[in-house]
Amino acid sequence: MKEVIKVSIGSWAFTLDTSAYDFLQAYLDALKTQAQDVDTVEESLGKYLSSQVKNVSQVVTMQQIQQAIQDLGLPAFDAF
Repeated sequence: MKEVIKVSIGSWAFTLDTSAYDFLQAYLDALKTQAQDVDTVEESLGKYLSSQVKNVSQVVTMQQIQQAIQDLGLPAFDAF
């Protein structure tokens, strides 16, 4: 059994598995330390994921978060 967390990313609600949540939280925290516009990044991620997720009960994985970052051309997490 996996734990999940319900979150809001930008203007959209999602259910993330705990590894996706931990990864996304660390990624956004790293962006903050680099003085990036985190609100804009969150909005972009939320919009992208909303087009990938078919319903709010679908669980978003860490791989989907990583793919979103790559597809949107956002800084890679290992760049920090």
